[in-house]
Amino acid sequence: MTPRQARTCAAPLALALALLPGACSRFAGGGDPCASFLAGPQQASKLKPVPRDGVLRLRVLYLEDPRVPLITASQRQELYRRVEALAGRWYGYRLELLEVGSRDLAQEFARRGPFDDADQEACFEQERIEPDTLAGRWALRSVAERVYAERGPEVFDQAFPGTRGVPASQAREAALSHFTRLYGAVSGMRNGSGALLGTPQQKRMYSFLHWVAYTRWTREADFLLTNATMVEAEGSMPLYVLARGGVTTGLTDNNAAAPYGAAGVVTLLPFLSGERFAQPAAPETPLPERLDAAATMWMHELGHFLLRYGEIYGEPGCVHSASTSLNYFQWHRAIRKADNACPRTPEVVERF
Repeated sequence: MTPRQARTCAAPLALALALLPGACSRFAGGGDPCASFLAGPQQASKLKPVPRDGVLRLRVLYLEDPRVPLITASQRQELYRRVEALAGRWYGYRLELLEVGSRDLAQEFARRGPFDDADQEACFEQERIEPDTLAGRWALRSVAERVYAERGPEVFDQAFPGTRGVPASQAREAALSHFTRLYGAVSGMRNGSGALLGTPQQKRMYSFLHWVAYTRWTREADFLLTNATMVEAEGSMPLYVLARGGVTTGLTDNNAAAPYGAAGVVTLLPFLSGERFAQPAAPETPLPERLDAAATMWMHELGHFLLRYGEIYGEPGCVHSASTSLNYFQWHRAIRKADNACPRTPEVVERF
């Protein structure tokens, strides 16, 4: 997934935010705290697909939240080997993933380095949506109106079944009810220390916006891997994140200091949790399939990172078409059954 601009590809937030009500006045007068954050991708060099000659070595930094299901060092190595095999099979790259470190996620996100810009933090506060407030519900309604207009009733119905053929306003309200239910379930997940997002620091650790900032800032890794995930409601959510209740499992963004001009994130909580993440009554998912599904997700991000592909919609069996629900294992199985058969090639972009 590329950072959201409706999360196709270009500037991560600028285009999507420009589509929201009132955005024209917000960006017309200067003084907006998001100005420098939004301008960053437009200042990045134009990207080209990464050449396939030679062995491509990518650095991986692992960040761990000990409160949620873990992945051991040996299991991570097994995941890397599965991704490398798929990269050769589907994309034609000789890939080598090299883990360069393992750190505590809370401590890493408490650092000032990636998050010491006051305007950036103000921007994140401005764009974040609190779904249980009146203002948040109106903001979510604007998001639903935008994605319905962007994708049309047929694609909207794929994410929110039963909404095709009903009045647009009714379809959007059904989507908001769906979002609110899932967001509450995921953000309120319980563990030994309480709710998943019980404190401001925990919300920061699971914030899509903060992960974007960290991805642009890192100089140590081409990919960040975490056993956590991203759970956040914000104004630039695309259709499939709205349909997942604010859950984002990966992103790829511009990083001017990185060897390939980009850096990515892969999050593992929905995969390490197995099918019970979306269906608590489901049987336990075997570890090999959990690792396989995580590898499929990583291949989606490598489509952005290596091939510079944007998002496509409505192509089951194609890894470049993101899951429109929390049923990641159903998405994964369809792709593996089709061996990543994509009826059309995504757009190649010059910036994420």
